[in-house]
Amino acid sequence: MKKVATWSEEDVSDWLSKEGMPEYIDALRQMDGPSLLKLSEADFQNPPLLLVSSDGGQQMMERLETLRIENHMEAHKNGHANGHVIGLPNGTSKPQRNGTLGRKDFMEMVKISIPTKDASRTSFPVEVEWAFSICEINGMLLVGVWLIQWILLKHRSIVGRRFFFIVGTLYMYRCITMYITTLPVPGMHFKCSPKLLGNWELQMRRVMKLIAGGGLSITGSHTMCGDYLYSGHTVMLTLTYLFIKEYSPKRFWIYHWICWTFSAVGIFCILLAHDHYTVDVVVAYFITTRLFWWYHTMANQQSLKETSQSNPFSRVWWYRLFQYFEENVNGTVPRNYQLPFSWRGFQWSRSVKYSRLDNQ
Repeated sequence: MKKVATWSEEDVSDWLSKEGMPEYIDALRQMDGPSLLKLSEADFQNPPLLLVSSDGGQQMMERLETLRIENHMEAHKNGHANGHVIGLPNGTSKPQRNGTLGRKDFMEMVKISIPTKDASRTSFPVEVEWAFSICEINGMLLVGVWLIQWILLKHRSIVGRRFFFIVGTLYMYRCITMYITTLPVPGMHFKCSPKLLGNWELQMRRVMKLIAGGGLSITGSHTMCGDYLYSGHTVMLTLTYLFIKEYSPKRFWIYHWICWTFSAVGIFCILLAHDHYTVDVVVAYFITTRLFWWYHTMANQQSLKETSQSNPFSRVWWYRLFQYFEENVNGTVPRNYQLPFSWRGFQWSRSVKYSRLDNQ
């Protein structure tokens, strides 16, 4: 990495674009690397920086803090050349007047973490960062194809209930696993935003940005670390393919193979880019496929919809919800398609008929 102290105006513009903040390029186009490091919150209270963003420059300051830490590590390497900055434990820092952290403060506040040994890192030691973009593009394509197929289904309300229930359950499980087990970052290319303990406003801004960007890295909405066990990308790549295959005719085997290829390539690219550990992908695949198959086995067998001692499926925690969602469904849902609207509603009749009442 080129030292920030030697950055030119063009390097600063390139960094802003890479960090997903191109709106600051015009305001900072005459600023070099050293001047960039000296920016403070007070600078964002006055024009022109005040006019750029409505958050008071908070997101920009977060990235500047990370840049200062990386610059400090580059200038004061002490045997941790392969370390990685996770972030500040309390989400704050105390920069000196020259814009860098003191050595004592730095060692107390910065957490160094090295990725855990993993099979994918052993097999593919070189990180391929663009591979994760391929994964997310494949995921968006599969989600888009599935939404179109779902809209064209005749029994879309039944299938929709199943899809959103399974997605919600899988992501609830994911919230639990990534809360109880926080793994080190799996790659050296991550740039993690610092924690914002106690700052509810900025936390909500992060949540809204994450939702607006779909939690995707290519949209710049995912800048936090720790959500590894298990992989949400693997969940969507696997689940969309399972629903596409389940609710389309078996004779569309070419269509199924194309979707399977997109799914498999996307999952492989996750490991190639070192954006998840292998265990994250394996656990995500296992939980997704088990929940999908269990639910559809129960939904297709009328005897499994009844609570009894001989039905072990009735002991799962979501069984009451399952009975509510499937109470009007008998047997397997047919794979029938129809347009979601009628063409007759868009056609104008050429002749207008009137009813006439003749008074005698």
